[in-house]
Amino acid sequence: MRLRERLVVAGVLAALAAGAQEQSGERTREANRARAEAIYRENLAAYEGDADRLVLPGLLADRQARTVRIQAEATGIGAGEPVEFFLIAEDSGHAYEALAVSFATPGAVRRALVFIGLEPGRPVSRRELRFWPKGERVILRLGTDDDGPPLGPVRAEEMIADRTTGGTLPASGLVFAGSYEMQAGEGDTGPRCAADMLAPRCIASNYNEPTTVLDVPRRAPQGTYYQDLTAHPDLLLEPGRFLAVTLEPEYPRGRRRVAEPALTAAATEPPAAGLDGVRLELAADDVQERAAGGAGLNRVLERFRALVEQGRDPFVTVRFGEGLALAQIRELCAVLASVEGETGIRVEPPPDGQLYYKAFLPDEQFRNREKRISQPWELHLTEAAAGPAAVLVQIEQIWHEKEIWPELKITEHRLNGPADLRGTLERLGPGLPVILVFAPGSLAYGRLMDFLAPVLSTHGTIHVFPDQAN
Repeated sequence: MRLRERLVVAGVLAALAAGAQEQSGERTREANRARAEAIYRENLAAYEGDADRLVLPGLLADRQARTVRIQAEATGIGAGEPVEFFLIAEDSGHAYEALAVSFATPGAVRRALVFIGLEPGRPVSRRELRFWPKGERVILRLGTDDDGPPLGPVRAEEMIADRTTGGTLPASGLVFAGSYEMQAGEGDTGPRCAADMLAPRCIASNYNEPTTVLDVPRRAPQGTYYQDLTAHPDLLLEPGRFLAVTLEPEYPRGRRRVAEPALTAAATEPPAAGLDGVRLELAADDVQERAAGGAGLNRVLERFRALVEQGRDPFVTVRFGEGLALAQIRELCAVLASVEGETGIRVEPPPDGQLYYKAFLPDEQFRNREKRISQPWELHLTEAAAGPAAVLVQIEQIWHEKEIWPELKITEHRLNGPADLRGTLERLGPGLPVILVFAPGSLAYGRLMDFLAPVLSTHGTIHVFPDQAN
């Protein structure tokens, strides 16, 4: 047989083998689906009228035991293959990068966790400046529930090998972010769980998926660890194994992980320079701390540390007083950034009318127009007796043939006051929804917000550059 003919035959045989494997997988799925349906019917009969048990297709929740038991199927993901999901819905289409497929929907899992006493938290959303999944933690375990070689129940984290550490994911539980509710299509009677409607239809992810029900308790943007988190070679499951996935709260009833301190920073009277001129007030779990200067900041940091040592996750809301100087805010924000992390605080989105704290910690390279890939608006403020004088700078990139870098066309628009900023932006066209602010470090925060508050709804990304001399 000639080489070409052999290659054709090999291709045909491979296609036939793949087709046979796919058909076998479909038959296994059908059998497992039928078994899950049978368990559902049995549970309906067994727990009819039992107010402490919730029976839904694919799961059983027990309010007294505070457990949720889910019927699932192993995907058979191989050793070293990337894993993005612990558990996905049956119609997800992402089985190739998941440990298991659930016969319960994401919305059903969300409902079951609420039934056993947990409140849905909040998933990440970069647009809304929510960079940490928020919620109480849940322990997820997988175990076989068939006649094959037994495995588990094993914590989900143990089934993921982490190439960056040489071990597994830390056994820190998963955050009940809870996905979110969204309006369904015509004919539906009310809102539905977003994870039921939007890809990837995820129940539990190991990256920060904005629609997931359960998320990892750390900042893990998709793709950052994709090649590093893989199926553990010692805990592999054959494809099609029938699984029991169990969920239970991390803490006993009455104990909470999420803490929500509120930190307010204002100027001292009389004024003082630097952090000595900052008066801090922290409200956290009925405890209030009020102090100024370095001592006040140390007391706040100590309170944060105490919360973490108690097994709490402090989600801190930060508010800046109108009289604070921009240079003072920058110093305070640098300290907060140094203690933000998985074993520290998690800074919340800003209250209405306030700037996110990292607006005061921009990339210093953005000061240089020639080093920017794109050109946002620049707002230049200077001190004046009647209030800050303001200039809005429009920068257009003009590309010339055979030139690597564009020519920058600079146009300055002098503003007559805060109200003029929004009108000028509307007249010139929105441009990038980003504003770089250059201002004296001594400028009061309230003066800055007089200009910015009216445009935060259209230009929500703000970077503040106090004069470097301040």
